[in-house]
Amino acid sequence: MFELTGRTGIVTGASSGIGYAIAKVLAEGGAKVYAISRSGSVKIEGAEALPGVVHLAGDVCDYPRMAELVKTIGETDGIDFLVNNAGITVKGRAESFADEDFEKIHQVSIGVLV
Repeated sequence: MFELTGRTGIVTGASSGIGYAIAKVLAEGGAKVYAISRSGSVKIEGAEALPGVVHLAGDVCDYPRMAELVKTIGETDGIDFLVNNAGITVKGRAESFADEDFEKIHQVSIGVLV
């Protein structure tokens, strides 16, 4: 399919769901993937850490922590790609949706890495 041997990157929100699947495909293609999530571990019942995937704890809204991770990864392996996948949601009716909830969703979704 494609060859990523020798490439290194970051996938945020990679402890489960789409982020986990993205990290898996990239690692299967030969890449070293740093999977950054709030938990820093796989959250899928029965699933194990994947070969080529390194799980690290980091909240995309904690900019100093993210800057530290990016700096460390960059100095150690270089960074060839970034997949901003982290996301959250708050369920509720539109007429009672709090502004703070909207702001938090937006902050996580843009996931700015310094």
